[in-house]
Amino acid sequence: MKDYIKIAKDARKMKKTAEQEGVQKRIKEVLPEICNKAIQEAERTAQNGETHFHLEVYKFTDDLCGSYREKVFLAIYKATQKELRQYRLYLIGGNVYFRRCTYFIPLFFIMLFDLLTLAGFFYLYHIGFHTYSWSSLGIFCLLCMALWMNFWLLERG
Repeated sequence: MKDYIKIAKDARKMKKTAEQEGVQKRIKEVLPEICNKAIQEAERTAQNGETHFHLEVYKFTDDLCGSYREKVFLAIYKATQKELRQYRLYLIGGNVYFRRCTYFIPLFFIMLFDLLTLAGFFYLYHIGFHTYSWSSLGIFCLLCMALWMNFWLLERG
């Protein structure tokens, strides 16, 4: 009985090893094609002044099926991400971007700017904007311009 368990265990191990070798072989086949296509598309897109383009990685697993297809797709996707990073191209979702999108620091300053703008409006309300003094009108105009600039920055990303 123990021999059968050992044989079954060895068979599962061999199947898993063969599957991993198949995935690695598939990656070696399609990775140069994907990267060449992405680099050519990046050059064309950069000449047009765009910031990203769509790259279909899933179509390279069309001849496969089931969970094996998903394993191969994820392995190809990760290998493509790693390879494209060398060219400063970033595969996120189905799109390739020319620079990594890190919005935390700009958004932090924009939100801080928002809070200061709102505090300025509250200050004007508190001191009484109805006095119509030139200084309060000037501050009001500056705050409106700051709010407009903030929306413009948020829109541009």
